Amino acid sequence: MRVELTGVSKRFNYDWIYRGIDQVFESGQIWAVTGANGSGKSTFLRMVAGMLTPSEGSIRYRLDGHAIDREKIFSHVAVTAPYIDLPEEFTLEENIRMQGKLKPYRGGLDTDAVAEATGLSAHRKKELRFFSSGMKQRLRNTLAILSDASLLIMDEPTSHLDLEGVEWYQQLLLSHASGRLILIGSNMERETTMAGHRLQMSEYKQVVRPGIVPRSS
Repeated sequence: MRVELTGVSKRFNYDWIYRGIDQVFESGQIWAVTGANGSGKSTFLRMVAGMLTPSEGSIRYRLDGHAIDREKIFSHVAVTAPYIDLPEEFTLEENIRMQGKLKPYRGGLDTDAVAEATGLSAHRKKELRFFSSGMKQRLRNTLAILSDASLLIMDEPTSHLDLEGVEWYQQLLLSHASGRLILIGSNMERETTMAGHRLQMSEYKQVVRPGIVPRSS
């Protein structure tokens, strides 16, 4: 997977969240997207995932040398974040089966293997509404990491996890990092220790005073 950003900018009303990002991301790389709260980390990750559109600039995707339309990038992307909801009335097993129908798992992993990877297989028949926030985050991370996706987007992946859960996350991610492009939004070293590249959002921060219409570049 190759993702090319040219002059990518995002604003809400007259406030530019970030502006003028020129960057190329390639398969085999793990990037840490860092910055203070409000710097636009989550917005940027959602934009790269194709969930938001830039206010300025363009994002181009290529896989195995072939261009991918923005409208079709969703089939090549897996996203995990604390704000992503999973069906609370479904059991762990039912959530795994449902996700597998939407996007196959890497290496043809079956429901049993994915449940085992969560470390929660003893609770596979329990509905998610009875899970703790940490257990739900384990499931979110597992579904994304084990998805057969070339681009993996992770926003604060260890949110709600205890020390054991953090170690589990690090091991699972490194076991399935090969051959993919991974972007991790976080300021916590424990989440990005494996990242070989960093994108600091504050370098692209630009604030426009209220009442002043920003001029397009």
